[in-house]
Amino acid sequence: MYTDDCEMTVGLVNGLLKHGLQLGEEEMLQAWQAEWDLAKQRPRPAPPGAERNGHGSIKGYFRGFRQIDEVRRLQASKEDPGNAPPMRALPLAFVDNAEVRQRLCILNANATHPHPRARAASLLMAEGARWLIVEGGNRHEVISESLKRLQRSNASDAATEAQLQRLDELEDYHDWGNRFSKMKACTLELLCGPQPVPPADGISAGEDGSSKMHGLWSDAMRTSCLVLYLLKHHRGPLDILRASVDIGGDVDSIAALCLGVVGATAGLGFGEAEGLPWFLLEELEGVEYLHARGAKFQDWIQKQPKMREG
Repeated sequence: MYTDDCEMTVGLVNGLLKHGLQLGEEEMLQAWQAEWDLAKQRPRPAPPGAERNGHGSIKGYFRGFRQIDEVRRLQASKEDPGNAPPMRALPLAFVDNAEVRQRLCILNANATHPHPRARAASLLMAEGARWLIVEGGNRHEVISESLKRLQRSNASDAATEAQLQRLDELEDYHDWGNRFSKMKACTLELLCGPQPVPPADGISAGEDGSSKMHGLWSDAMRTSCLVLYLLKHHRGPLDILRASVDIGGDVDSIAALCLGVVGATAGLGFGEAEGLPWFLLEELEGVEYLHARGAKFQDWIQKQPKMREG
């Protein structure tokens, strides 16, 4: 089963396919709602009418008992808004016009999370992915290049930029040993925020459920910065998948973003020594649907209007 990260990314793709570069906040919401509703129609083994795993405050809106303005107020009031904007932003990397790309990144955040850190995170994921996938940039420069683009954008955010600078100075995560056993507690807090994860207090964790959760919470700024950090140092798809899981916490979002970018730049190497095992593809739901959406989006990318910048 794929989770909310993939569902909302596909929704954004569908919005671009239907509305093109004129896509707005309301059209984004309609596209995400349509994917949410589609999930309930999945064939078995999914239970009839079952909702897809994940989703935070937007779930109330999708279910029809919360107004979108209530969701927006909630996210705008947080110090650290949720990570939906970066987790669904990868399709925007393929918008060629820089001004339009920036506008869509900001709308992607404002549609549900109108917060400076959410806008910055949305733009970071799109620009970091563009640097690596479209422009073929050096992965060791992905943080510094993404930082430059954020600083000169309308989504510039001081807290996010400071976090990027700190992570760019951090050592390679391979220095932390197997399962990050040598990682210092202060390093985990730098990457993921206070530990154990305060919002997850009361959620059982660990093999026997007796531990508190450590790792990343649903946090827009730290999700985008952490993903760029992992992309800077990874050694292949299996390596970055392990790192995404070993960080702990909201690992599906980290892994989805990292593997989305790695897959688009170098492939996922199914069945190869440092690639992903085949069962991850063979047991994935909706492969045909995802492939069909991807093919449609590829065609859209190649045919998108060429708009002058400035």
